[in-house]
Amino acid sequence: SELSLQAREKLIPYYDVDFAAGAVEMYNDPSQVSYYLDVPEFTGCTAFKVYGDSMYPKIANGTMVFAKKLDQWNEHIEYGRIYGVVCRDGRKFIKYIRKNKQDPKNSFLLTSENEIYDDFEIKLSKIHNVWMIHGWVVKVV
Repeated sequence: SELSLQAREKLIPYYDVDFAAGAVEMYNDPSQVSYYLDVPEFTGCTAFKVYGDSMYPKIANGTMVFAKKLDQWNEHIEYGRIYGVVCRDGRKFIKYIRKNKQDPKNSFLLTSENEIYDDFEIKLSKIHNVWMIHGWVVKVV
């Protein structure tokens, strides 16, 4: 049966790609959507997988996350939350954004959940866009 336009607008597009490897422009391309999810708590988000263990054990390798692209990330960031950070050179990270006390006006400090990864700073001028991670689905096997 055909979904009403209103019902379709509440569905979440899921891209079966790694956030750390996918071209961000594709998130604006409906033909790249693998399927749509009906998860009312995350209406307005985009869903994709995260690979790697830098955010383990909070976010495990292969976890589906729900995120919203922030239009004005350079004007307001909630420090201490998990974000997807897309750099102008194509690098992408899922990390906590923390205030860089050494250079708070020009850079962020990116930190991992997994303690084996060192913190590092990133210049704001190197950031293309930022996605706020609103939640994730844990697959239990």
